Amino acid sequence: MIRFSTRLVITLVVSTVLLSGCSSTRLAYNQASWWAPWAARDYLPLDRSQRSLLRSQVNELRDWHCATEIPRYSDWLRQRQQDLDSQRPGEQQLELWLEDMQSAYRAVAQRLVIPAADLLATLDDDQVQRLKDNLAEKNRELKEQYREPSLTDQISDREERLLERLERWFGELNRDQQAMVAAWSEQRGEQNSGWLDNRQRWQDNLFASLEQRNQQGAFMDQMESLLLAPQLLQTPEYSQQSQQSRAQGITLAAELLGAADEQQIHHLQSELASLQRRIEGLDCS
Repeated sequence: MIRFSTRLVITLVVSTVLLSGCSSTRLAYNQASWWAPWAARDYLPLDRSQRSLLRSQVNELRDWHCATEIPRYSDWLRQRQQDLDSQRPGEQQLELWLEDMQSAYRAVAQRLVIPAADLLATLDDDQVQRLKDNLAEKNRELKEQYREPSLTDQISDREERLLERLERWFGELNRDQQAMVAAWSEQRGEQNSGWLDNRQRWQDNLFASLEQRNQQGAFMDQMESLLLAPQLLQTPEYSQQSQQSRAQGITLAAELLGAADEQQIHHLQSELASLQRRIEGLDCS
């Protein structure tokens, strides 16, 4: 699965509402400006003026997202349901679908650059240190969960997590599909260290940028790079690992769809339709 380090800053600005609104309840989406500051508190405490700024930013971003992006998501989901009526998408088609989803992510990230920089520029030194401490604690938890277990356990845990996610979309997997997931998990090997190191590298660059948060132009440029081009911070080894993971994931998805029976395809279409209905039920007023 793809992990975006930039979710840290996105959480500080909108507390993930713009990225998770599609699967959130209507109340959570509509009341984002009120609960976002409390969710952001998981990373650092905001003072009254910062909470007010965050609420204003969330309202503006939510209005844009609801008016511009939500209709696109709905249309996209409707088209995918229709596609599944006529074909089992192969790797080439799935590659295009993935590019669509990444384009949607980039559209949100693009809108977050200015509000992210504006909010983070208001942090004092104590808040920056609190943010650093909280992230360090989170990194230790992730290391304990994903890096310290034996490779055998990492592979087994990865397989179990993916099976659980897939069953939401397909229902119960057949033996062939379960074997595909097991092979995929084995093939990925020890990759947890790579993404954890990349996460740390991104955070190090964030805190280096925060040292210049009073230099508006330079700080804005740095935030744009962190949010829109995080891949530039990747080592050549991790970049290659990410490309391999992407290719392996697309291959697995094509194999799973190819091995799916009609009941599983219907289950997938039903889940997509349910997600579409929740999106269309969001109140943008």
